[in-house]
Amino acid sequence: MRRLQIIDGLRGLSLIGILIANMLIFQYGMFGKDSIASFQLTAFDMPAYVWVKIFVESSFMPIFCFYLVILLFY
Repeated sequence: MRRLQIIDGLRGLSLIGILIANMLIFQYGMFGKDSIASFQLTAFDMPAYVWVKIFVESSFMPIFCFYLVILLFY
């Protein structure tokens, strides 16, 4: 079976993104991921949180799911 290197590269990139997204849970617990307002964030933490929500959770996770669909039907 021949592997597509571009798909493997996207998978690796999306796995890094998923790790970054899960760091919110590691730092703030299970409920901190969605209800971040209950924590006192510094001036650096809030823009980082918004960046993770916009670029990581809405970009890398769909790429990872797309890879799984390709893997199942290829």
